[in-house]
Amino acid sequence: LDDSPFFVPVRVHELAARVRQRVKTGLPDLSIEELIVEMASVRQLAMAFDLPGSENVVQIPVRYRC
Repeated sequence: LDDSPFFVPVRVHELAARVRQRVKTGLPDLSIEELIVEMASVRQLAMAFDLPGSENVVQIPVRYRC
């Protein structure tokens, strides 16, 4: 993920599909999507959740800071 603010929002589902095609990994699609969301959040990048179906919804865990 690029840190430049001039790019369009990260399309989470599309990016996960591209990662799945290009990178050999044992991670399930859900884990890849969670990783993308985490990386985009840390970089404060906008994200687009244009999911093709409700079965692909990624739950974002709530983190509490102490």
